[in-house]
Amino acid sequence: MVNHAYIDESGTMDHQDVMSVAMIILEGAHSAQKLHDQVMTALHPKYIDLVKQMKKDRKPPNYLPHLHFADMSDQQKRIASSRLAQAKATAFTAHHWHEGDKTHQERFEIYTELVKMCIRKAFENHRELIIGIAKQGGWQKYESNFCAILRMLPDEFSREGVYRKANFELLSAVRPGVQLADFYAGTVRDFIIDESERLSYDLLQEQIITRDIYTLVSAENER
Repeated sequence: MVNHAYIDESGTMDHQDVMSVAMIILEGAHSAQKLHDQVMTALHPKYIDLVKQMKKDRKPPNYLPHLHFADMSDQQKRIASSRLAQAKATAFTAHHWHEGDKTHQERFEIYTELVKMCIRKAFENHRELIIGIAKQGGWQKYESNFCAILRMLPDEFSREGVYRKANFELLSAVRPGVQLADFYAGTVRDFIIDESERLSYDLLQEQIITRDIYTLVSAENER
């Protein structure tokens, strides 16, 4: 079975202490939409009515409330986490502690490594994946090279005689799967920064398969 995966990040700027990337994997092409609607309905009981009105008025998706971890209250995080914990989902995460000031390019290189770490770990359990990754600012300039780098990951397994296949695409932040990944990225980031921030993490930790760490020191040692 080909599984669908979604990747988003949290905390890319130097002053935000930790950069976290999360990859959530679901079964079926429509699982993300279904799960997202269930979570949003738990948060906003009239959410489905809003969706119907949006379609009737031909308004863009930005018209709807979004699942954005950083903007949610503790109560909303608890409600969302409780619903997500019931889903058949797995998450692979990686993070990096910010040190000093970096250029945008340096931060993007770290982000790329975190994405690669999540995908590699997911490939240990999944043969084929369709992977949607949240667009960042200026995505038109980096999309081609970024996806080319990611397309080399299945080859790492092929050289060991292990079949792996993936399709990659960049998606808008308002896409349901990306919003779900954002919630997991924010959950893990909060926990990494302060382990007493367990509100969402305790409910979702059974789904979170990895919490890998990327450091520039270890990256230098690999070269």
